[in-house]
Amino acid sequence: MKEICENKIRRPAKKIPLTKQKLFSFDKLKSTKKKTTARNPSFINKNSDDIFIGDISLRKYLNNTGMGWVINLKDILQSSDISVFIKKYQTKGRKAIHPQTILGLIVYGILMRQSSLRELEGLANRDIGAWWICGGVRPDHSTIGKFINLHSEALSEDYFVSLTKELVTKLKIKSNDCAADGTVIEAASSRYKLIKAEAAHLTSEKMENEAKAKPEDKNLQIKAEKAKKVSEIVRQRQVKRKAKGRSAEKTFVLPEEPDAPLQKLKNGTCRPAYQPSVTVNQNKFIVGQHVDPTSESAAIQPMLDQHKEIYNALPQCMLLDAGYHSFFILSLFVGLDIDILCPQGRVDRDNKWEKRPGNKLFDKSKFIYDEKQDIYVCPEKKELEFSMRMTKERPYREYFCKVCSECPSRSRCTKSQKGRTVKRYESDPFKEGMLEVFKQKKARKKYRQRKAIVEPVFAELKERQGLTRFRTRGLKKVKTEFSLHCIAYNLKRAISLGGGLYLFIFYCQQLTADNFGKKKQSYVFGAILYFSE
Repeated sequence: MKEICENKIRRPAKKIPLTKQKLFSFDKLKSTKKKTTARNPSFINKNSDDIFIGDISLRKYLNNTGMGWVINLKDILQSSDISVFIKKYQTKGRKAIHPQTILGLIVYGILMRQSSLRELEGLANRDIGAWWICGGVRPDHSTIGKFINLHSEALSEDYFVSLTKELVTKLKIKSNDCAADGTVIEAASSRYKLIKAEAAHLTSEKMENEAKAKPEDKNLQIKAEKAKKVSEIVRQRQVKRKAKGRSAEKTFVLPEEPDAPLQKLKNGTCRPAYQPSVTVNQNKFIVGQHVDPTSESAAIQPMLDQHKEIYNALPQCMLLDAGYHSFFILSLFVGLDIDILCPQGRVDRDNKWEKRPGNKLFDKSKFIYDEKQDIYVCPEKKELEFSMRMTKERPYREYFCKVCSECPSRSRCTKSQKGRTVKRYESDPFKEGMLEVFKQKKARKKYRQRKAIVEPVFAELKERQGLTRFRTRGLKKVKTEFSLHCIAYNLKRAISLGGGLYLFIFYCQQLTADNFGKKKQSYVFGAILYFSE
């Protein structure tokens, strides 16, 4: 048998003539292919009404146990516009978990003070509220993390704006008066890993030299880029410290979290932290949110832009605390034609809005400026004339009193032997105007509403939702995390304000002429009973 196989006769291969080879051209085959039309991606989407606990449906069980708000939460999310998420998914391959499912799980976890990826995975497996939100689907922690990374930009800006716009429109919530404020929240890094500016620069130079010596090592190139970024951030902070007259050598940075500078927390300790800010309307809805590493004032313009996208208009009046009192903020609101109430560290005493006591000498506010004569008048009715002009980083005009030596109130006014001098900056006209506004009883009464509007929001975010420390690292991820907390807060606020009204609107939108029947009649009848109570 072996010999037969070895001595097998092989026939020569037939050569195809050139004339016949032309018949095998693929041009015609390409033209006959069917053109594929674009289609929407398909998702795993299960019905929560199919879930039962024993003989009782999960919907009925939630209502009986006082967790009916979970049903409302899912209904609101289902009615929201998620086109900003859908466009990121492909139409081929396996079905992905629906974005509303994962987003609902994240929001539900935040409201339950469980916002880590492992905690969210655990909720999807064991919590009945998460069962309703997910419809029985159990996404693992990696799927949730990939969702957040994929849609980080949309969650930080676009979806927050679109969802808030839908909520305030359906609930008919106005936004005439708003209050803005910021807080300090610790970053996800240890303060024991802080390094000085000199060490950051030396590390950057060392890593750069090693990367040049081994260009084929990709990990080394990534480390060199991170070290270079840290060094650049340190240089920027050193420039800012020098401009303020501080020592640049005392600049510290966290290599793991370079975007988070060392800041003083509410408890008095210094930690690497960020400063998130919110704009809240009179109904305690967050209509603007932003995270800046160090400045609350820098967040005002982005929050105003968000308010304009939500309401197609800017607020009529803005209530701010003394931390925003600066030339930049005052001139910004004056230019935008927005009424602003922002004191300069002053308190209401005996119907007089005066500067907070601390310095025993006469404050600058005691000196009245006469614009026509270009002079200041002191409390003793003496004139301070213009003496010199300074044109440095912060230009000002200086006014000097010539008769201070004969003044009976000299000891209460100045300790200088030359006499009292007053500096007038370009921001002084705005500050003087604001001081005159706060002398009005109506303005002071309105400003007292600021605490009642914005302070409960931060209390809710920190105490109820557990936002006492960020879990993510990097400014981009921190913005996404804070935006998710604001989304969860607005949804909870919508449920508390809207109640049956929002559900009635939702069900009427979902029902069509095809399913007109007992189901629609039951929804309408339930809404009538709700409003009749």
